[in-house]
Amino acid sequence: MKFGRSSLPQISFQETVRLPAACGWRSALASAALFLAAPAVFAATLTFDTVAPAPTAEAISNWTGATFDADNVGGSGTNANGSPNNGPANDATTYVAATQPVQGQTFTTGSNAGGYTLNAITVRAAGYTNNTASGTNLSAYDLNDTTSTFRLRVGRPGGTTFIPDTIEYATSGGAGNPGQSSSANGSGTYLTFTLKAPIVLKPNTLYAFDLGTTANQFEMLGTRTSAYAGGTAYTSGASGLGGGTLTTLTGERVFQIQLIAFTPPAPGAFVHPGLLNDEADFERMRTKAALGIEPWASAY
Repeated sequence: MKFGRSSLPQISFQETVRLPAACGWRSALASAALFLAAPAVFAATLTFDTVAPAPTAEAISNWTGATFDADNVGGSGTNANGSPNNGPANDATTYVAATQPVQGQTFTTGSNAGGYTLNAITVRAAGYTNNTASGTNLSAYDLNDTTSTFRLRVGRPGGTTFIPDTIEYATSGGAGNPGQSSSANGSGTYLTFTLKAPIVLKPNTLYAFDLGTTANQFEMLGTRTSAYAGGTAYTSGASGLGGGTLTTLTGERVFQIQLIAFTPPAPGAFVHPGLLNDEADFERMRTKAALGIEPWASAY
C-alpha cells in the first residue's frame, strides 16, 4: 500500500559530545543540552543492490522471506487480493514509512570471547514471487528522494524496553535505488546500511536493530514463520520514529548482520579514559529516566 509523504520536519543530526569518565549524570545531561542543535557525526552509508552482499565469516542472517504479502510478518497466511489478506492489513508490521512504527528484529551474537564488531546491516524490500494484488493493495516503494533520512538504531532489549547502543542516519536515493513505483511483488532491493562508527557487541547476547524514516518508504521483506531461532521481529514507536518499548511479533525479517570477531587490546595496553557520548547515550539516559529506573531517575 502506498503512503503519502510525511509532514513531519526532517530529523536534525546530533553532534557527539566528549565527556570525562568521572562526569556525573547531571553534568552529562546539561552538556548534552548545549549540543542538541549541532550537526551530526555518525552518518551511515546506504547502498542499494539487486543481490545480497557477501557475508563475513561471523555474519548472522535470515534469508527466508514470504512469497506473498499475507505470508509476511503480521499477515493472515492467505494469498488473496485485499483485506484481510494481501494489501494494507499488515502494513503496520512490514512498512518502513513515516506513517508507521519502526520495523525491527532481535538477534543473538555468537560465542567469540572478545565479542564482535558490527559494521553493516542489510534488509530487503519486498520481493515476493506470487503475490496476488492489484490497485492500492500493491507493494509500493519510494527510495529515490535524497531529502529523506533513514534512522537506524542498534541496542539491547530488556524485556519490552529498548536500550540503544548506537543511532545512525542515512540519506536515501543514490546509485542503484529502484526509484518510486508499485507492483504486485515489489522491487526485491537489498538495502545495506554501513555504519560510520562500528560498535562492539558482547558474545552470547540478545541485541536488536530497527529502521525508521522521515519520508521515503518500502515494505520490508520477512516471514510470519519462526525461521530464525536467535530472535524475532518487532515494532516500536510511531510515525517512523522508534520508542523506548518494543512490541514483539511472530516471524522474522529478512536481514544480515555483518560481524567481525573482535580481539580486545592486550593486557597493559593503554586505553584512553575519556568517553565518547553520542545520541544513543542520551536516548538511553532519557529512556531510563522516563521509566523511573535508578540512578537515572533521581539524577535527571
